[in-house]
Formats: sequence, C-alpha cells, structure tokens
Amino acid sequence: MKLTDSKIKGLKNSEKRYIEWDQHGLGIRVSVNGKKSFVLIYRFEGRPRMMTLGEYPKLSLKAARTKAAKAMEMLDADIDPGEEMLKKKAAHRSAPTVSDLVAEYLERHAKKNKVTWREDERCLNKDVLPFIGERKAKDVKNRDIVLLRDRVIDRGADSMANRLHNVLTKLFNFAVERGVLDASPCAALKLPAEKGERHRALEDEEIRTFWISLDDGDMEPQPKLALKLLLVTGQRRSELVKAEWKEFDLKSKQWEIPVERIKTRKRRKKKKVGPHLVPLSELALEVLRQVKEISGDSPYLFPSPRTAISIDPALVTRALRRSLKKDKEGKIELEPFTVHDLRRTAATGMASAGVPRFNVSQVLNHETEGVTDVYDKHGYFQEKKDA
Repeated sequence: MKLTDSKIKGLKNSEKRYIEWDQHGLGIRVSVNGKKSFVLIYRFEGRPRMMTLGEYPKLSLKAARTKAAKAMEMLDADIDPGEEMLKKKAAHRSAPTVSDLVAEYLERHAKKNKVTWREDERCLNKDVLPFIGERKAKDVKNRDIVLLRDRVIDRGADSMANRLHNVLTKLFNFAVERGVLDASPCAALKLPAEKGERHRALEDEEIRTFWISLDDGDMEPQPKLALKLLLVTGQRRSELVKAEWKEFDLKSKQWEIPVERIKTRKRRKKKKVGPHLVPLSELALEVLRQVKEISGDSPYLFPSPRTAISIDPALVTRALRRSLKKDKEGKIELEPFTVHDLRRTAATGMASAGVPRFNVSQVLNHETEGVTDVYDKHGYFQEKKDA
C-alpha cells in the first residue's frame, strides 16, 4: 500500500524501529524515539544496499519519491547512488566556508596586491563574517549578498554599501578563479547605492583607508601632504596650497591666514575684519614638519618647481581624481569624493564629536550675515582650538 502524508503522520514509535514501504524500494523508517526518515533499498553489483534519503517532514513524501527515482536512474547508469551520496556529503563537509574563503582571499590576493587590504579585512569582518561566515561559500546566493548590503544601507552608509559590494565581488571572483565556485553570487547585481561624485563626508573607516592609501600609494609628496592637511585643518584648498611659512607659528600651534587670501565674500569686500586664525593639532603639526622637509628654503609650503610661486591648487584636485580612477593601479579604493568633501568631512567629524555648530563654523571660517557680523569682533580662537 502506497504511503500518504496522513499515514506517515499517524505512524507511532515502538520498542523496535520498523519500516513502512511505499513502492520501488522506497520506505519510511520509524525509530524507537519516533524519528521518521525516508530510506531506499536497492541492489548494486548483486548486493543489497540501503541509503537514507532524508528526514521527514523536512523531506516531503513527494521529494523523497523524486530522489528515489533519480537514484534508480543512477543505477541504470551503473552508478551506486549510496556511494555517490557519501561522496557528496564528504565534499560538502570539506568545502570551504565563507570564513575560509575570506582568509584565503586576504592572504593570497589582497595583501599581495592591494595597499588597502586592511580596509577589505575590516569590511569583511564587520559586515560579512558575523552573518554568513560559517556558511559554505558554494551555498551563498544573490539574495544573501543583497541582504548584507541592505544592512549597511539601513544604517545610512550608502558609500560603504557600495564598498561592501565591490569587496564581495572581488572575493567571489577570486573564488571562481581559484576553482572554489563555478559562478559568483554577485555576478548579476548592480551597485546598491547611486554611484558618482557626490557631496559627502567620509566615514571613519574611509578616513583610515584614505590616510593609509596616501602613505602607501604613489601620489607625489606635495598633493599627498596637501590632502592630509586639508583633512586635519578643514580649510579651503586655495588657502592651504598658496600658504606661506610666515603665516605659521608652530610653537604657538596656529596658522594665521591673511585677509587677502581668505575666500569669502565679506573678505573680498574688504570689511574691517582680521585674519583667520586656525589652531593646529598635533597631527597637523606632524604633517607640516613633513611638508617643511620637501619645501626646503622656499617661502611657500608647496613651491612650484617651475615658477617662483606656489603650485596650482588644481594640481591637488587632479592628483586626487587620478587616484580614485577605476582602472588605476594602486588607486585609492573608495567611492568618489572631491577635495572639498575633505573640508566637509572635518566639519562632520567635529560635529559628531559634540562640537557646537557655531564653533565648527568658526573653524571653517564660514560667513555670518547681518548685524551680528557688524558688531561681533571676537576672534573665537579658543572656541576654534576647543573644536
């Protein structure tokens, strides 16, 4: 008599395990503790064999009959289905997990080929391994990748979601190249967030990647150090690149930008306001000492090798743009950003650290409007220093 779901559900355990048969060698075995598993008996090379197909109800009756039919097809091809199943189980047990794949990727590819391999490692450790690290790499699907990216987007980090997408794409392409996978689960996926040059602030992880990339990359010293100073001071590109050493008092840890070089409407109109005083952090002082080593006796921080004045500020922009190019070897592996975004990053960092918005504005030397601007002549240096 053929099995039915209602009959299987009604089977009770007894003192000994037993089997209720369906057809063509398929049956369901009921253990002493009531566990029910589908089994298949068959003969191979003249000897009787039995294989377990799966546990009920995880494996349905319909699926069990399908598996039994496939096993019989293997017998017709002179293949022992039981032995084949054991081989597949062994292969599955030995198949690398995502954690195994990540370790291999970092050691054999990222560390050897990428100056920003630590950023890949951080990204994978934070946003991948806690969720699918123990999963077999071959079992990862497109949907798993989408969910990983969505978690990052949900915390408001669109650029990091794109970064995660790119790292995962490289990881699984590496797996395909190494013969671990036949295809990448990222193959049909687009970037999760709109890509392009956007006005944005770099996240903490991106700042670390940016700084390390500048140290390890091949960018020329002048634009490299200029970019670092722009980030740690929050000042404008032209104000920094055209700066002269006489504006700096390293002992007092301050930079005095003269009125004529300040790029705001109120300065251009020559209102009766003083220079902009910029407090210098220890990190800024360290970078300035490096700048001094390459500027030599020049009165400028960034002297031009061709003229008697400073380099063109656009040189810094071009250097950053080249370093962010997709096809450039040794590129900075971050979503695109502009030189001005470093200023925005400095402001965002101060704000996130609890610095009052007014103090941040003073550090950036933003314009104020109206009667307050007329009567308020306080320089706010201490507030800037605190920021």
